[in-house]
Amino acid sequence: MQDELALNHWRLSGGLATKADCVNDGDELMSNGQRAFWTVLFFTLVGPFFGAILTTIGTPFLIWANVGPFMAGDHPPFDWSNLPSGSGAGEGLAPFLGRVAVSSYIWCAIPALFTGLTLVPHILRKGTVGWIEAGAGGVVCLAASVAVLGFKHGGILVYLCLAASGVAILCWLILRLAGVLSASATPASP
Repeated sequence: MQDELALNHWRLSGGLATKADCVNDGDELMSNGQRAFWTVLFFTLVGPFFGAILTTIGTPFLIWANVGPFMAGDHPPFDWSNLPSGSGAGEGLAPFLGRVAVSSYIWCAIPALFTGLTLVPHILRKGTVGWIEAGAGGVVCLAASVAVLGFKHGGILVYLCLAASGVAILCWLILRLAGVLSASATPASP
């Protein structure tokens, strides 16, 4: 049965995948190229979503603590009056957090794409990556994006890198549990 599935997968791939490229995870066969494609796609689309959620949850606490880009010299730290509470349209905390969520989703896509692309060589060779590689890729790609593209980080780059590492590890975990990244290394055929 497994040989028949591998043969069908080889036929569907147009002869591009070999039997050694395919791994049997349950009833589905997936080549290392397909694993790399889905990893990049997942990191690029879902990673920024997780980053936006994390940023939206963390922003009120940064404002409350008077830290980073929300630092105001005339307000004491750890005071709830630091949070915006306007009564007019477009003022207040909810519209502000909406703008934060949308802008962080848009700007997180670039480092998330680079993180997914840095994992591709490992996935093509082994069929999987470790959590430490994913986390390190998130940190390095975010820091490189800030340096090259000039993202404004407001002095909290260390915390953003920590968040990028957590998001990359979360994406890796979901891909691992979904069976996209195999549990054991699968060498590609020469």
